[in-house]
Amino acid sequence: MARILIVEDDVLQSEALEVLISARGHSVCAMARTAEEGLYLAKSNKPDIVLMDVRLNSHLDGIDAAALISKTCDCGIVFVTGLADPHTMARIGKITPQGVTIIKPASGPEIENAINRAIDRKPLVT
Repeated sequence: MARILIVEDDVLQSEALEVLISARGHSVCAMARTAEEGLYLAKSNKPDIVLMDVRLNSHLDGIDAAALISKTCDCGIVFVTGLADPHTMARIGKITPQGVTIIKPASGPEIENAINRAIDRKPLVT
């Protein structure tokens, strides 16, 4: 069972992710709506995995936040995004090569697969 931090600015999306994660036997240790809150909660909660939205309503986007989290927290990163364009995917690959990316809307099996990959630190784009 992994301890997971969700960083998602859309309340409905974060609640849906929480339900999917809990149904898979994992626990949500914290939820953040901004990159800055995600940074703080990653440091204080030390999750196994961070589910990170790429587009956030804050100064930093999810990719920048994930890069900072990766420097201070030994956790896997799973990007959950509706953006699969080459520029976004290249940024994800440069900043967090161990990052796993799933495209919204994600199903329970996709999330479980991404969590397992992130735990193993194996890159995979689905």
